[in-house]
Amino acid sequence: MENQVLIVDSQEAINCCLKYFLDKLEQVPIVATATTIKKAYQIAFTSSTTTSDFIIAFMDLQLPHYKEKQLHNGEDLAKLFRVKAPNTKIVFVLSDYTNKDLYRISKRIQPEGIIDKMDIREETLLEHIESIASGNQYLSPIVEDKLIKYSQNMHLFNKIELQIVHLIQQGITTKNIPRHLNITLSAVNKRKQKIKRLLEIEQGNDEDIIRECKKRCIL
Repeated sequence: MENQVLIVDSQEAINCCLKYFLDKLEQVPIVATATTIKKAYQIAFTSSTTTSDFIIAFMDLQLPHYKEKQLHNGEDLAKLFRVKAPNTKIVFVLSDYTNKDLYRISKRIQPEGIIDKMDIREETLLEHIESIASGNQYLSPIVEDKLIKYSQNMHLFNKIELQIVHLIQQGITTKNIPRHLNITLSAVNKRKQKIKRLLEIEQGNDEDIIRECKKRCIL
């Protein structure tokens, strides 16, 4: 790994942690860090360093917006790298994300790596980074498990049923759901019964619905 590495995370502690690990590689790369998309943009696309110098760009999904360039999160930054620096390998290092986020970036960005921060282990991370740099893809265990479960269950509900589940998750009671959706209370109750049947919940309440949806990585 003779080229440079870019790390973009709003938490400076994460940047320092990843840099610490990278410094242990046999061929230590030059590491640039940023806590905002604006700073990352300046480093990658406006400085004397050309984007082709970055062999890997690590980034979180949740990052401060760079409105002037219409870059709102790490996904937008990754898309820009795909256009301006297609040879740079993209690795998402995530903490605050939904399973829908995970599925979306895996399909739209097709990053070389996705790592849940809970999966970071010094004894294995360096091996995975070197593997990514060599052209392989890596999904950390938590990420792989969530993607498999989400893919298996993403078509379990139709649009209305999924909206009902999300409203339940927000704490909206059954009687108030019709205020948010253009359906009757009777229709809500029928949909909820279908949701329970699909989730194989014989008897249970809203908490059971949410618990099972999280278990199946629908939420």
